[in-house]
Amino acid sequence: EFATLAARVLRPGGVWRMATDWAEYATQMAEVVAGSPDFEGGPSERWDGRVLTRFEAKGIAAGREIHDLTAVRVG
Repeated sequence: EFATLAARVLRPGGVWRMATDWAEYATQMAEVVAGSPDFEGGPSERWDGRVLTRFEAKGIAAGREIHDLTAVRVG
């Protein structure tokens, strides 16, 4: 599972930030985080340091909402 791989490279307290303009994918990402014993977190506000990518700009221009998720490595 991807969360297990991500946990291998993050120290406890490390932050994994994700964003997507597809609601279904955001739901799937939140389920992966919730199902992992290595992470706590879920949907979150856009963090101040995140740059606007071209993909994100296209999604916004198309009228799609951007979904941010944050997971913190536990253990």
